[in-house]
Amino acid sequence: MTATLLYFADEVLEFIHSARSDYHARTRLSEREREVLILLAQGLSNKAIALQLDISVRTAETHRLSVRRKLEIDSAAGLAKFAIEQGWL
Repeated sequence: MTATLLYFADEVLEFIHSARSDYHARTRLSEREREVLILLAQGLSNKAIALQLDISVRTAETHRLSVRRKLEIDSAAGLAKFAIEQGWL
């Protein structure tokens, strides 16, 4: 039996890697992190998120930081865009 080697253009490999990274980032978010992300995407402040979810402001800040780190998105607009792309808004 002979092995078949496949060669892909760098752009294709980059796309595949990016898609895998996006998938893993989405699946790594906890349910609470998704809730915080959705509220952030709606423009709520950490204080408003804390009140809505009945958590401390510090916990809301921690979830926000965790989401940004896991998704590697630094801006509120980027987080909103991601939530929209996932169909969460």
